[in-house]
Amino acid sequence: MDLTTIILLITGIVISVVMITGWELSGRWAYLTSRSARRLQDAESIEYLEGLSVIPKGTLKYRLVEAQVNITPPQFVLLALILGFSGVLLSWVVFIPGLPSLAVGGVLAYLPFAYLQEKGRSRGRLIDEKLAIALSRIAPGLQVNRGLDEVLEEVARSLQAEGPNPLSLELLLTAKDMRTRNVEGALRDLAKRSPSLSLANV
Repeated sequence: MDLTTIILLITGIVISVVMITGWELSGRWAYLTSRSARRLQDAESIEYLEGLSVIPKGTLKYRLVEAQVNITPPQFVLLALILGFSGVLLSWVVFIPGLPSLAVGGVLAYLPFAYLQEKGRSRGRLIDEKLAIALSRIAPGLQVNRGLDEVLEEVARSLQAEGPNPLSLELLLTAKDMRTRNVEGALRDLAKRSPSLSLANV
């Protein structure tokens, strides 16, 4: 197998991985921009939030579910390994062999994990941005002796009307849990799955 064949083979693998990942991460998002599809995404989001409560926090499976990346942990690790191995081979053949090539491979292998980490952090930041507004709307509802589940649901709907955000989904699921189980368990699950320390403390 000559050098040109090796380069073409590695390039094909990298392009395939990038295309599959691109569809998973951006193609689905483009599809979900319509109004009806966004409603479907909200329903699916509540289902995946329910799943977060039973997955150990900090595990790879938890991060995949949180980032709504629809692949299994072994598939994700395989993707990272393919990216890293392809980066090592390509840079070894085309650029500088040795330690620089290993560094390129290491960076490429880490990129999928960095993406998951950033998705979790960005979700936490979005919750923090809306938390003060939500609390200011929850307080008046509680002062007129309405049920906490009803107040949370109403606040969640008002936040949704201003645009999609993860806090409204968290509040909707918590209100649902309060009706089907109990207040203490619902709030404990909210704190457990929340990517925002502020929300967990509240």
